[in-house]
Parts: sequence; C-alpha cells; structure tokens
Amino acid sequence: LNLILDKRYLLDKIRTAKKQNVDNELINYSFFENDNEINLFFNTINHKLVGWQTTDIYQNINITFISSIIENIVIEKNLFKLPIQK
Repeated sequence: LNLILDKRYLLDKIRTAKKQNVDNELINYSFFENDNEINLFFNTINHKLVGWQTTDIYQNINITFISSIIENIVIEKNLFKLPIQK
C-alpha cells in the first residue's frame, strides 16, 4: 500500500510500465516490484486511479477498487501504519 500511494514512485513506474486499454474504459499499467506483480487501473476519461491488483510470488491475487474518490485532502502521515505484531 505504501508503494501504491507514493506519487513519485508511481510516476517513475508508469513511465516504464507496459500500458494497455481495457474495454476502452480503463488504462492498465503493469510492473513488478520485489517479485510481486502490480497492475494499476486508471479511468480513461479523467485518468484518475480507480484501483489496483497485486499478485504475489505464491500467485495470491489481491484486488482493490476505489469507489469513492475524495481529492486533495490532508491526511496524517501515520494513517496507514499497522500495529506491530507480537
């Protein structure tokens, strides 16, 4: 999640990633990071991120779809930090 929400990281990956159109509704960029495949999906109308799919080294697929987008809000830096497991 940290990688997908990092704007600079995404822009660097998108510049070199393979681009595909999906049913003329989505733009898909695919790339690999640490043996994980990451597919990003953007809306073709306004080019906003609408979701992503990851596949890990064990072929587990995780799909996230963004259904409600709120732009340009300030969030706390530690909002997405998970507690340490003991």
